[in-house]
Amino acid sequence: MWGLTNSGNLIREYIYLNGEPLVQVDAGSPEVLTYLHTDHLATPRYGTNSAGSTVWTWDFGAFGKEVPTGSATVNLRFPGQYFDSETGLHYNWNRYYNPATGRYVSSDLIGLIGGLNTYAYSYSNPLLRHDTSGFYAEVYQPSQNVVKIDLPSFTRPLGRMTQEQVNYYVEEIEERWSGQIGKYFVTTKITKPKPNCPLDKANIIFVHDKPSSQSPRGNAYVTSNLVMHLFNDSTGWTAAHEAGHLMNLKHMFFDHYDSTGRKVRIIEPGYEDSIMGGRRDTGPSERDIEDVLKYNDVRKHDNR
Repeated sequence: MWGLTNSGNLIREYIYLNGEPLVQVDAGSPEVLTYLHTDHLATPRYGTNSAGSTVWTWDFGAFGKEVPTGSATVNLRFPGQYFDSETGLHYNWNRYYNPATGRYVSSDLIGLIGGLNTYAYSYSNPLLRHDTSGFYAEVYQPSQNVVKIDLPSFTRPLGRMTQEQVNYYVEEIEERWSGQIGKYFVTTKITKPKPNCPLDKANIIFVHDKPSSQSPRGNAYVTSNLVMHLFNDSTGWTAAHEAGHLMNLKHMFFDHYDSTGRKVRIIEPGYEDSIMGGRRDTGPSERDIEDVLKYNDVRKHDNR
């Protein structure tokens, strides 16, 4: 989807994956990217910039009458709808939808085939259905095995560390926990918590300006209240491994010493190629993603 000026110049386009909006691209030098985060129906609910800051929010409401907030402008609404600023209505391809009334402003062009109430939106049940064409409602069936992991986190550099150094670890975590992982297509984002969010309701990521040898545990770690401590010599792999603990995953290995005093690492069966199995040359595995789904309230789309 894209928008053009009267002279045909591109001003805005949207990038979709499997029917869900991922990125809004505003033309300019440089281009401005707004990364979109959707709900269970693929409706965009908030947008973040390249630094991970929230720049647009559309609060949840059954019929969409809430007014978006933020510094960015995103005109996408329910799936198939685009906000018309001149009328305040949502253009829904074949007719207009009025969010103030929760109804279309004109009767359904296909008559009673779309339902007995020809003005109703999604059978008056927009929590479970959507109408991408303005003709008839359908239950949303997203693509199989698409997983979205959202980690709201406060991030803070300590001492002489900078926010840019913190952002390096954030990017490493997002990159290593995203992509095709086994049969799953995963997107992981570390986002800023909502304003006034209590500290105990979000993760906290500290980056210390000292080496891990000075850590009380001798390395990076995550506390029981989901506070991650990284150090100035922590690697991207270490950050991604510790992020697994923020997702309520545990070590799938244990170390012991043999009769000669040599440390031996024993990896749990099935986790030999898993980042939680402790091997530094591995990324997250399909087994890791299944554990994330098991132990967290994470969105998984599966049509089976």
